[in-house]
Amino acid sequence: MMNQQFQKGKGYSRGGVMGFAAVALVFMFVFTLKSSWADTAGTNPPDEDGQMEFLMGVDDRFSDISFPTYNRSGIEACANDDGKPVIFLFSSAACSHCEWAGEIFDFIVKYCVASGQIEAHHYDVHTGDDLLTEEIETVIPSAHLQIKEHGDPEGFVPYFNFSCKYERIGAAYEKDDDSVGEATEMRQVIETLIQVFSEEIE
Repeated sequence: MMNQQFQKGKGYSRGGVMGFAAVALVFMFVFTLKSSWADTAGTNPPDEDGQMEFLMGVDDRFSDISFPTYNRSGIEACANDDGKPVIFLFSSAACSHCEWAGEIFDFIVKYCVASGQIEAHHYDVHTGDDLLTEEIETVIPSAHLQIKEHGDPEGFVPYFNFSCKYERIGAAYEKDDDSVGEATEMRQVIETLIQVFSEEIE
């Protein structure tokens, strides 16, 4: 049976109420939603192939920006048609590491998507379903799948890719059950992308 976390409209299968309360407090404190970054609500879906724009010449802005567990991908940063970062998690319902990290990922990106700051996708690699939507998808858009295959050719999950610029395989903070650390670094990467992209399109 599919884990509860991956059933749309259901609660998360792991308990951790206190852990998520801590994540929520940290997130709300350190991730102030800046109105200057959010000029529209929600996010525009990609076209049927998931095509995105690669932001040529932006990479110099990231040359000195690094994070503890996310690596620079070595390719140009990419954005959606509105110039917003596109954030990906590729996971599997059969993967306990994906479940742990996926709860945190979904919690954080939903706030940013709702405020129009990013586009985000959480794909189940076996079903093709985007777990952040109400619809049941069966195919991952080809351009999105190519991003995963470039950064994760061996097919490991969970695989994170943040706007083609920063990536990571695995749930780095899970061994210490450090949901706050996971959420904080994830938030920092997303916030950096939002800021750089917003300055680029001004």
